[in-house]
Amino acid sequence: MALVGIAFAVGFTLGPSIGAYFSTKMSAEGTGSSSYAPFAAAAVFSLALLLVESLYLYFKLPETLHFKKPTTNNDPDAVSEKEVVVTKQTIESNANVQQVLRRLNIVHFAYLFFFSGMEYTLTFLTHDKFNFSNMQQGRLLGFIGITSTILQGGYVRRVKGKSSGRGDKSLVTQGMVGCTLGLLSISLCCISADKSSDTSPSWWLWAGAVGFAVASATVVNCLNSMVSLAGAHQQTHAAGDTGKRLGDFRSAGQIGRALGPVFACSVYWLSGAAVCYLVGAVAVSVITVAFVAAIPATTTTKSTATLSPSRSNKTS
Repeated sequence: MALVGIAFAVGFTLGPSIGAYFSTKMSAEGTGSSSYAPFAAAAVFSLALLLVESLYLYFKLPETLHFKKPTTNNDPDAVSEKEVVVTKQTIESNANVQQVLRRLNIVHFAYLFFFSGMEYTLTFLTHDKFNFSNMQQGRLLGFIGITSTILQGGYVRRVKGKSSGRGDKSLVTQGMVGCTLGLLSISLCCISADKSSDTSPSWWLWAGAVGFAVASATVVNCLNSMVSLAGAHQQTHAAGDTGKRLGDFRSAGQIGRALGPVFACSVYWLSGAAVCYLVGAVAVSVITVAFVAAIPATTTTKSTATLSPSRSNKTS
């Protein structure tokens, strides 16, 4: 998961700079067919990359479940329909694991609802308040990506490697706290800009960028790990269930990503930038407290022992 996060952070670092470069290749001036939006060239370039990537994945990425080909008993990776049904029935009967998964899905949705929304408005802020050029926008987002990459490889990977799955909750909490402090810093930056009418951002903006980087490096990747490993030491957890639980988890997050920008942009333009980021900071802090209180320290141990010690003692 850390390697996936590093790959995402590298793309997040290079992407804004490439987009800023292509934004200078088409002018918004002119009339008729010669008039283009500044982002048109970047959009065409992104579309080309997506088409190449889709073709590459279709032809080169091996299918994990081999659903297109009949499986045989000699295939060690084959999973029969009977085994899948038994696995689903067994895991669905484990109420404790399912409860943890539901809570993680809710946390994922709520966190991404606010984080993605606040992240979406960041370019509005820098253009509206500080008159950032496209290249300056790219530098700020690139700074977030580089910092996130360093944290992924230099900190998150090492902590997770030493903790054997027990550091995930701590890393998620650290990321959410970093996000809260980052949003609070950006809110203070907006208040300072409103008072001084200065078009150059204060250091609070870069402090907020560091908070965003900490959150990007830790929260979603470690939540993914917690979901995939929930109840992993129990016989009820089987490989056939991992895809379903991760699919549900990712779907909850994508709904948050879809709705969050609508909410954040509405607050930003109706109530002002300072109020918008202050609302985000308060919301993420509440989510952090709920996460710490509702999720066990580790999801890899037996959930009956983690979630309900008294029930476990009675069973034994």
